[in-house]
Amino acid sequence: MKRVLRMSYLVAGLGGVGFFVMSILLLGVWPGQALQEQIRQTKPDRPLALTASEKRGRVIYAREGCAYCHTQQIRYLSKDVARFGAATLAWETIFDYPHLWGTRRIGPDLSREATVRSSDWQLSHLYAPRALVVDSVMPAFPWLFDGAPDRPKQEARDLLDYLETLGRNRALAGTEGEAHARNACNCSQDEKQFAFGSPVLNASPSLPRRKGDFPKLARSSDLKLFQLEDIGPSYALTLAAWRERFHRHLPAVCSQGYDERFVRMWDFYLAYCESGFRERSTGDVQMLLVKPGCRSQQYLSNAGAAGLAAYTAESA
Repeated sequence: MKRVLRMSYLVAGLGGVGFFVMSILLLGVWPGQALQEQIRQTKPDRPLALTASEKRGRVIYAREGCAYCHTQQIRYLSKDVARFGAATLAWETIFDYPHLWGTRRIGPDLSREATVRSSDWQLSHLYAPRALVVDSVMPAFPWLFDGAPDRPKQEARDLLDYLETLGRNRALAGTEGEAHARNACNCSQDEKQFAFGSPVLNASPSLPRRKGDFPKLARSSDLKLFQLEDIGPSYALTLAAWRERFHRHLPAVCSQGYDERFVRMWDFYLAYCESGFRERSTGDVQMLLVKPGCRSQQYLSNAGAAGLAAYTAESA
């Protein structure tokens, strides 16, 4: 009898351990691997990783408890999609560990916050929320500033940098990224409709949008092309000069509070544009259009004299 009891205890113990291991595999390991595979298949080629400032801002976001009141996920629900835009894809939070998706929405969802408001608004809202949103229940964070919203400390700048990354990669992926994710997504038609069927990526009600009628452009004009000049090569030299001056004055730039992200962004922009014009992958032209009967040479270059003569002869 004692032997039977010992065997039953052994079987029960082994069964309990087995079920525990199986639950870990089924509820933890296997879903994680499936998620990683989905991310690998649907993500764009080179999503932007967080800079040092943005990583610090993410830590501050977690430290101040922002995730307790704000979500960073647009759920696969019609009401969510109508209010905030396309549902969140798994790869959008590829650099978030641990995740800050949140579970409650005392405040609005922040999944697409990068393009919703200006930097000045964000800093002012962090300093005194009810100065901008009268019925806001969000607490103020004055310790992130030196007494005024236009004097943010480095922590406030870092937090702002992080907020400006939310939704950035999905927006930068563009139509090509959306098409790639849609084709690679192993999901139902309903899920695809929520993730890719929204008319706009960011439907936030706080995002400024054009409303009402707007003036229509005329379908035709009596203007004629008089002179056309390719200024791309000259513009490449201009961009090179701007970049050289930017590097020459870096100490002055940094002394005004601009961080590493700002310097890297403008250095990349100027170098990228210069190379584009030099390699002819980007072009820039200057067109001179004139009205019928134009005879004045006052503002025309010598190179346009022949063109003026030809135009005059044609109009005569």
